[in-house]
Amino acid sequence: MLYQNDSWLAERLGKNVFNLVTDDRDTIDEAEGEKPISPALIYSKVSSHRTALVSNMIKKNFHIIDINVLLHTPISSLVNKKSDILNVRHATIDDQEALTSIAYEGFTLDRFHTDPQISNQHASQIKADWVMNYILGKRGDLTLVIEDENNNVQGFLLLIHKENRDTIIDLIAMNPAYRGQGAGTIIISAIHEFLPKTRQVFVGTQLSNYGSINFYSKLGFKIDSTTFMLHRHI
Repeated sequence: MLYQNDSWLAERLGKNVFNLVTDDRDTIDEAEGEKPISPALIYSKVSSHRTALVSNMIKKNFHIIDINVLLHTPISSLVNKKSDILNVRHATIDDQEALTSIAYEGFTLDRFHTDPQISNQHASQIKADWVMNYILGKRGDLTLVIEDENNNVQGFLLLIHKENRDTIIDLIAMNPAYRGQGAGTIIISAIHEFLPKTRQVFVGTQLSNYGSINFYSKLGFKIDSTTFMLHRHI
């Protein structure tokens, strides 16, 4: 067990933030690393089969804030859909305002928004800053945007491409007016074009986000694993 300082999140939440990295032990009593000092958020990702560890963490005042579902599909099984109206392209610095606005307004079910001790303003700003990191080249490998026939940006897709040729969907969001109209399918399909050497595609979503799970299932994704996300505020 090891406490790792998360300075990026700490800056956005205005208090200390630590990631508790777990191992094969079922107790956190002997966790190493820098000890969290109040006020702080401690978060930890624990595989859903580690019930004994999760039970002990709950006794230590951790709360299950989210259950993450990891899905995957071979690139050969991923839907490949194009549009004569919507266009997918690389993001540029000129897209900053549109992308951060979509990110700020686009999420409600993630672990930051569902934690009652984190304000919606802070939770939304985390998402906006997340996108900004991609635009500035500080995180991830590829930022795609989807725009309408008037060249207005209506959504984005943030991707990480690993050395083993797996591609991870790090974040995706659409303008609410374009949800349910196929824009999400079109921008994810663009992985075929922009990262053609991809072997598999992975994406995580929340167990409570039924719409998201159904959406990815229709694109060919299948459940790979589930993980508890736990938070403790001190």
